[in-house]
Amino acid sequence: MYWYNPKTREMEDVPAPKDDAGALEMLDGHPNSAQFTAEYRGLRTMYHGIEESLKFTGDTFRMVHREEEPSE
Repeated sequence: MYWYNPKTREMEDVPAPKDDAGALEMLDGHPNSAQFTAEYRGLRTMYHGIEESLKFTGDTFRMVHREEEPSE
């Protein structure tokens, strides 16, 4: 799965998690993990796939992180 990891703020190619616990583990361990997991859980109620929900979570935070970057 190719996605934006909000913990590292990097695009990465990793194996897709097999279940929600695995997806939540990928988002855990960061000071903002509560925000990441809340976004994932919300998306999971709207979308059926774990991988799709995780990718959309990454996309959401990629946009947030872009907005936080100072303009040059």
